[in-house]
Amino acid sequence: MTALTVCVPSIPARASLLSRLLWSLQMQPLDGVEVLVSDDGRRPMGDKLNEMFAAAAGEYVVAVDDDDYLTADYMARVVPLLVEGADFTGYQVLWLEDGRFAGRVSHRLGGDTSWSTLQRGVSPKCPVRTEVARRHRFGNEYTADRVWSAEVERACEFGIYLPAPLYVYDHWSSHMLGTSPDDPRFGRPQRDVGFWPYDPEGVTWIG
Repeated sequence: MTALTVCVPSIPARASLLSRLLWSLQMQPLDGVEVLVSDDGRRPMGDKLNEMFAAAAGEYVVAVDDDDYLTADYMARVVPLLVEGADFTGYQVLWLEDGRFAGRVSHRLGGDTSWSTLQRGVSPKCPVRTEVARRHRFGNEYTADRVWSAEVERACEFGIYLPAPLYVYDHWSSHMLGTSPDDPRFGRPQRDVGFWPYDPEGVTWIG
C-alpha cells in the first residue's frame, strides 16, 4: 500500500534546486512512499498539482516546492502517523528568508486560515487525505495555496498535529520572478545549488 505521495511541481530553470530536493528525499526510507515530479515549463503550478493529485497512488498527498526540503527524519516521523486516519496531518515549517532563519510556522487543523499569524491552518505543505485534496481544484493565481487550503480546511473533520519542524521553506526574494509561464521573465536562471546526484528512475515524471 502506498501511504504518501510527494508531489513536486518544478520548471527546467530550477533543475539544480530540484536535484537537491530529490537527492534529499532519496536519502530517506521511501517504503510506502511515491514521488511524483512535474517539470513541464509550459504549465502553471496549480495545473501541475491537480494532475499529480489525480495521479497519486498514496492515501495522502503532500506538495513540496522544488526549492524547499524535508528534514532527514521526515518519513520516519510522518508516515507512521498516516495510519491513524486523519484528514490532515500538520507540523511545523521552518521559514528561511534569503538563507536566514525567519520563523517557525505551525500548521494544524483549526489554525489561522487567513495565514496572518504563525499559527496557521491547513497547508499543502503538510499531508492531506488524497480524496479530500482531489475534491478541491488548485488555482494558478498568487494566492492559490491559501484559497485551496481554506477550502480543504472546511472539508476536514479530523486532524493530527506533530509539534516538530519537519519542512523547510527556503524562500529567496530574488528568485520568485520568472517562474510562471505568463511572466515575461519566465525561464530566467534560478538559484544554482549545483547538481545533486539523485536517481531519476526513483521518481515518477508527470507530463
